[in-house]
Amino acid sequence: MRKLSGGQIQVGKPIPYDCYDGNGQLLLKKGLVVDSQRQVDFLLERGLYGQAEASGGDATPVNDRPASPFELISDCYNRLSRLLSLPSAQSAGASPPLAQPIQALAADIQKLCRLDADAVLGAVHLDHAVRYGVMHPVHRAIVCEMLARRKAVPEDERLQIVAAALSADISMIKLQDELARQKEQLQPQQRLALHQHPLESLKLLTVQGVVNKTWLTAVVQHHEACNGKGYPSGVAAGGISQGARILKLADMYTALIAPRAQRAGAISKVAMRELYLKRGEEVDEELALLLIKELGVFPPGAFVKLYSGELAIVTRRTDNPKAPAAKAVVGPRGAPYERPAPRKTEIREYEIVSVVERDKIVAIDLHNLWGYAH
Repeated sequence: MRKLSGGQIQVGKPIPYDCYDGNGQLLLKKGLVVDSQRQVDFLLERGLYGQAEASGGDATPVNDRPASPFELISDCYNRLSRLLSLPSAQSAGASPPLAQPIQALAADIQKLCRLDADAVLGAVHLDHAVRYGVMHPVHRAIVCEMLARRKAVPEDERLQIVAAALSADISMIKLQDELARQKEQLQPQQRLALHQHPLESLKLLTVQGVVNKTWLTAVVQHHEACNGKGYPSGVAAGGISQGARILKLADMYTALIAPRAQRAGAISKVAMRELYLKRGEEVDEELALLLIKELGVFPPGAFVKLYSGELAIVTRRTDNPKAPAAKAVVGPRGAPYERPAPRKTEIREYEIVSVVERDKIVAIDLHNLWGYAH
């Protein structure tokens, strides 16, 4: 690998090769697009390496195969895991500050949602093998971006909300993983840490170079409730920022559908119903309804039973919210199919009867389901 120069990473064009830092850690996946010169300069200052020409030559052409969103999501997990594991992540005096790399990751999540939103939502509903403390921030950042875009929030403001979603729990990283594995009830000290973590995260992020008000306010208020019964400060609806209200909904939804040691993840229908029932009280009513519309009656990644008796996985939303694209994975007699079979759910034979729990015997290949198999 060779150290890259400014001319080899161009704003607005796909990166033609995987790029690494000086320790061999993957920083940028081939095919991602860097949006600003500031991001390019920041990465090059850190030292960026790749399989590029030594000088002057044209960059290696990008492979014609479209970038897999699932590979890019995996890269997001890895990058966030590295950031959260840095000694500076839970201590004052971070050096170097985490503000810029978190913002760069947030920008890549925005691009990921533009690449294939349905596939990305599929991963949010089906990809739960990564440790909770890394998976949950990435998933809620994805939902934040989609909900904020549905709300027509400007892109720069959305970026700060996505960054807040990635970093809101930075003060309780170990506790978050611990609670995901824990079957017992919360201990008093754990409950206290939960209630204090928005304030502690605010302190850490401020020390680590975050100055954006939208980002910081979303972090400190993301557990406040419209009825004033949230925490840490009991702020009521009028005092809660838009970013915090978006982050709260994304946080609740992705937490509900994620499995934990003491419970299975809720199916999408149940999670959306819970948010709907809490609208206007715990969560913002308009945003709750927008989130339900954005995800759809049958969101990508949902397991559904068809009129044919088959079990299928929803793969794409359509103009008809009751008839998304789906692929059957289990036959009417309960035997898994060797390959997923496309089904047009607008046809009577393949109408969706109900949303069901995930079938544990089905081996799920996200790349194959969404057409990104090599």
